Amino acid sequence: MSIQTPTLPTITGPAMLDQAFDEIATKLLTELSWLSNAYGDTQKLEEVYEGRKRTYPAIRSGQQEFLKLMPDSHLGNFSFCQALSGDVVEWNKKLVPWVTTEFSVVFWFDFRDIFPGTDTNKTLNNVKDLILTAFRTMSLSKSIMEIDKIYDVMVDVYDEYTFVYSDPDWIGTERIAMESGNLFYLRPYGCLRFEGTVRYLQNDGAYTC
Repeated sequence: MSIQTPTLPTITGPAMLDQAFDEIATKLLTELSWLSNAYGDTQKLEEVYEGRKRTYPAIRSGQQEFLKLMPDSHLGNFSFCQALSGDVVEWNKKLVPWVTTEFSVVFWFDFRDIFPGTDTNKTLNNVKDLILTAFRTMSLSKSIMEIDKIYDVMVDVYDEYTFVYSDPDWIGTERIAMESGNLFYLRPYGCLRFEGTVRYLQNDGAYTC
């Protein structure tokens, strides 16, 4: 199956959380050779399917177009960032304030791409180890990042959203057991969620009056 690498709009002069997330995504691609795509800040979108509302993560791909970031091997092994809270501002009228945001990075992957030939002997903990090492060793200049939680169960990884995947249709989580097909949340596929905080200056530390 061919892997799609969509061309997304480039943010001109990214600021604050966009700048922090863009750097984290770029570093992940550098540190994890098996990662096909890494996306920055995502949005939670809603659509109606079979008369019922469902929500899913997406990133803007055009003026009014969005790329769905649900488990799908067409996108290869990918990650995306999302804010989990409002921005906490350490207000100081004379100095550029520090801003702190709780966030998560969600990963979807194929074990066979990460551990060619040995994937059947590997578990989610092996992938956790690789990703946590990448977070721990990456050098960031735009933010200070801390990871404090890891989730490896599908419903926890995609906690904010009301979907799972069954080829060829998206279905609700309550119907998982009744569906058949290529389920992209079962081996050889997997998903993980890393949560933490990211702390950054409003505008790279320039002083204001």
